[in-house]
Amino acid sequence: MAKVVDVTDEELSKSMEGPGDYVKRVAKAKPAKQLTPTLQATLDRWNRSNDKSIGFISKPLAYGFRFMRPSEHSNMIRLLKGKQLRLCRIDAKPPEGSSARKDSPYGDRYFLIRESCPDDVPDGTIAGRRKR
Repeated sequence: MAKVVDVTDEELSKSMEGPGDYVKRVAKAKPAKQLTPTLQATLDRWNRSNDKSIGFISKPLAYGFRFMRPSEHSNMIRLLKGKQLRLCRIDAKPPEGSSARKDSPYGDRYFLIRESCPDDVPDGTIAGRRKR
């Protein structure tokens, strides 16, 4: 089983430093103190997605969402800052076909974004459960 570490706070602070629109968006986003209908919709969409992985890249919370609309990216950061979602580092090779593998094809670690970090993650998972 792969080692799992909650790195949300550490990666949030790293992702707020430096130039660029993605980094500014992370720095400006306010924590979600309560779930508004918009934030709830974002959380529901994320929870329904099959692939909750991000590659082991520099500033993953800034650049890991680069294919999302800016408003969706801001909502995800608000949910992370408000602790409705957690960023979990998985110390294992990213699974085949995952977003993490596309971001970091030769990496030996990747991230999962979930409501809580699991104790362990079986090999071949992209959402905290075995890929089908």
